[in-house]
Amino acid sequence: MRIFSVVADTGGFTRSAEQLGLSTPHVSRAVSQLESHLGARLLHRSTRSTSLTDAGLRYLARVHEILSVLDASEREVKLASAEPRGTLRVHCSASLADHFVLPLAARFQRQYPQVNFDLTVASQVPDLIRARYDIALMAANYLPESTLVAMKLGIIQSVLCASLEYIEEHGMPQSLADLAAHHCLQIGGPTFRDREWVMRSGTETATVFIDPRLTVDTGRSLAIAIRQDMGIGPLPTYIASQEIKSGNVVAVLPEYTVNETDLYLLYTSKKYLDAKTRAWIDFTKTHMQVRGILT
Repeated sequence: MRIFSVVADTGGFTRSAEQLGLSTPHVSRAVSQLESHLGARLLHRSTRSTSLTDAGLRYLARVHEILSVLDASEREVKLASAEPRGTLRVHCSASLADHFVLPLAARFQRQYPQVNFDLTVASQVPDLIRARYDIALMAANYLPESTLVAMKLGIIQSVLCASLEYIEEHGMPQSLADLAAHHCLQIGGPTFRDREWVMRSGTETATVFIDPRLTVDTGRSLAIAIRQDMGIGPLPTYIASQEIKSGNVVAVLPEYTVNETDLYLLYTSKKYLDAKTRAWIDFTKTHMQVRGILT
C-alpha cells in the first residue's frame, strides 16, 4: 500500500523506486501483487508514464487515510518507548501499597507528570499478561515457576510483636523455647512459610515450629490481630516500627528477626519495555536503596 501510494503520487515506477530506496522491478512487482490481491487494476501503464484508474483513485484516497492512521500509531508507540507517558497498571498487596507503592508513586509523578497510575490492591498476584498489568510488587519466600521476569529489590525483615495487654496476661517470652507456650499468629499464603518461624540473631539461625491460632494474608491484618491481644506474630519492620512507636505493640525477643522475605518486582518481558515501565523499574530500585527501606 505504501509503495502504491508513492507510485501514484510520483507518477512513475523509476522515481518511486529512487524515493523508496528500492529497485524498479521490486516496485513494479509490489503494485502488481496488490492489484492481484484486490482483483482490480489500479494503474494504467505505458512506456512513458502511469496514471490511476477509477478504482485506483478511489483506493488511493483510502490508502492515504490508512497510512496516516498507521503513521500516527507508530509515532505514538515510539513516543511511548522514548518518553514515560500513559497509564501504568500496578498490582500489589495492601501493606506494600501503603508503605512502598503509594509513596513512590507520588514522587514518581512529580518527576514524570505524564504517567497515570491504575493500582490494584490484592494479596494474590494475577496472571499479569492476561490481566494486562505492567508491574507487580510481591513479597515471597519463594516464587512459583512462571515466564515473568523477577527482579529482587531486597529483603524485608520482620520482628515478633505482641500487645502490652497480651504480655501482661501471658508474660514476656525470654527464649525461643518459651514461644511454645504462647498463642502464635502467622502471615500465610502459597509463597510463605507454613507453621514455622525461621529466627535469626547474628550468625545464629533456629526454626521454631508453631501451631498458629490465626493465619492472615497481609501484614496489615496481622497488625490489627496483634493489637486485639490475639497473640504474638511477625510484623515486617516497616509496619512494626510504626506500631511500636505508637505504643500499640511491643517487640518480643527483639534480638531476633523472623522469616526474612524477599521483595520482587515482577514484569512480563525484558525486551521492548515501554518508557513508563522501564522508568518505574529503575525509579523503584534506586529509591528503595537510597532510603534504606530494604536490607
